[in-house]
Amino acid sequence: MSGNGTLILFAKYPTPGKVKTRLIPAVNAETAALLAESFLLDLTERIARNLNPHIRCVLCFDPPDAKAAFCELLANVPAFAERFDFVAQRGEGLGQRLTNALADVRQTHSGPFIFIGADAPDLPLHEIESGAHHAQNRTAYLTPAHDGGYVLLALPHDVLDTVFDNIAWSTVTTANDQIVQLKRCGITTVSLGQTWRDVDDPDDLKYLEDRLNADSSIAIRTHIVFKACV
Repeated sequence: MSGNGTLILFAKYPTPGKVKTRLIPAVNAETAALLAESFLLDLTERIARNLNPHIRCVLCFDPPDAKAAFCELLANVPAFAERFDFVAQRGEGLGQRLTNALADVRQTHSGPFIFIGADAPDLPLHEIESGAHHAQNRTAYLTPAHDGGYVLLALPHDVLDTVFDNIAWSTVTTANDQIVQLKRCGITTVSLGQTWRDVDDPDDLKYLEDRLNADSSIAIRTHIVFKACV
């Protein structure tokens, strides 16, 4: 299990009415699902093709019976199968799912462990690689989101399994709560990455569209959905 760590990408299958529901009614349920699908395809393709090859990758998927559906969807990303393993999400609530994912992945993959979601399709890959570098040196690395959450968290290989306890998820205090909990777990140094704006609410769409208008190549499918549907 040697290497430069493991990226754990959390993703929900893009079923209309089940994903990106906070974007509705600014966009309809079908468009919200198309955006979620394009986010996932664009992000996994960039990771599979361009991320440091020594970093292993895991898709932590939901619902837990959707592996075949994800395989079919991600067949559109030929490099995906070469880079990603699958682990099903399990548990109630995000904190429990993250805790279980850490336990499940560390059975077969080496740390450090870098967690991201699929809500920021243009997240710079250097943030993932910076996270892996810092966490190899027993420093946690957190990429803050503009809304008080975070879009990336890199953890040392021997982090305690209580690292996701005591956190108010999806609030303006989420990132700060996580930093406090890291310190409770004995990680006294937390490096902060570049603040990034992921897509949770309708206001976030404009910022992503502006970034893709400047460079559509970073998330071409998402850019096409914007032009056609948003």
